[in-house]
Amino acid sequence: MAVAVDTSSHATAKVDTGNNGITWSHTAGASATKLCVLWGCGISAASVPNFTATYNAVSMTNQIQRFDGSFCGMQGFYLDLSSPDGAAHNIVVKNSGDVGSYQMAAIGISFTGAATGAPATGSNTATSANASVTVAGSANGDIVIAGLMSDLGPTGTTTEGQTLIFEDENINSDTDFNAERTTASGANTVMSWTHSSINWAAVGMSIAGTRGTTTRGMPFGPRSTAFNGGRTFKGPIFRAFALALSGLLVPSHKISLPSNDVLWRKAA
Repeated sequence: MAVAVDTSSHATAKVDTGNNGITWSHTAGASATKLCVLWGCGISAASVPNFTATYNAVSMTNQIQRFDGSFCGMQGFYLDLSSPDGAAHNIVVKNSGDVGSYQMAAIGISFTGAATGAPATGSNTATSANASVTVAGSANGDIVIAGLMSDLGPTGTTTEGQTLIFEDENINSDTDFNAERTTASGANTVMSWTHSSINWAAVGMSIAGTRGTTTRGMPFGPRSTAFNGGRTFKGPIFRAFALALSGLLVPSHKISLPSNDVLWRKAA
């Protein structure tokens, strides 16, 4: 099944303690199978502790994080969803007991048709113009999401290179946050932004669809496009029936026949 965007949401950017964190509402549709969060922060520090994220009080997995070593940090979280109720619930990102003052921004994005388990990731940081991050483990048809936190603030603007999810420009007259997405055409998907030279941190995650055997329906049971042997039809009663079903019969389906008629014969 192909992965598709269900819905997205964003937090109102703020300056607050890590203990208070940032909270916003997200509605995962009843068919959604995965929720991802991209959270960015700005704080003068040599390192940033890993924040936690919850959705409807259920813990999300901290999948990827990157800090530029001086001010800007990004984290990516995910949660596999099981039969969501389609109602609005809060996403909360915080670090309990942390009294540091953070500039924070974040988005949530849920998906239908997403495979369970950890998404492939990438991260990058530099002091340069035009940030980018490569998600090496992406595959054709994946939806790749990425977030950038930079110290650009009032000195310029950030322009996404792919489809914008949401952005916050000039948070506290100091930082820029930008989240984007694209559909991968294979491995090594590059997510990019255009801006002037500044310190920044970026992370990306590749959301895969469920990749199973293609099936086709038969009137009397399951069908599959995967076959492991041809068959030859004999007998006057079944010739027309056999021609109609040619290419659809699955060897695991057994049909009782008169002893003088053979419905199919194992190919050599």
